[in-house]
Amino acid sequence: QAEPKARAALQRALSIDPNSVVAHRWLGRIYLNFDWDWPAAAQQLGRAHALDPDGTEGQLALGDAEVLEAFTTGRFDPGIDFAIKQLANSPLDTSALWFMSWFADMAGRHEQAAIYEQRLLDLDPDFSGAHGQAAATALALGNTEAALAAAQKETDEESRLEVIARIYWKMGRRAEADRALQT
Repeated sequence: QAEPKARAALQRALSIDPNSVVAHRWLGRIYLNFDWDWPAAAQQLGRAHALDPDGTEGQLALGDAEVLEAFTTGRFDPGIDFAIKQLANSPLDTSALWFMSWFADMAGRHEQAAIYEQRLLDLDPDFSGAHGQAAATALALGNTEAALAAAQKETDEESRLEVIARIYWKMGRRAEADRALQT
């Protein structure tokens, strides 16, 4: 429900300041996550990175672009390399820890992902999506009880419902899985 308002606000911000790194990055994320318009997302994320190549928002835009690249190519090693570089420069960077855990999990390196997820949750237990990511990794490792416990701690409703539906399905709790998907 908030997406159209966010999109309008970002478009307005760009009409005021066409070089707003934050507006370009978040508009790129809208194209990525809501529209699945990969070229538009890549353009916006690339613009944000070009405007702020060494700054926080520029680096986050680059990380988002790496996620887009992984989605479209199925190659996760470049994203892992990106996250490793980020963590070498800033080992306590929670965004880099999230990127690393996501890329590692998607690449099938679940044990490695779990290590980074735990580091992230130790630093910021309220990081949006982190408990959901930890739940997905626990599920991939075959630990449905740990997955369910992690999912229930997720405060981002979309992340929680998406992973909890998979957990319930894996547990054979089909009705609950269906309800989670319908919410």
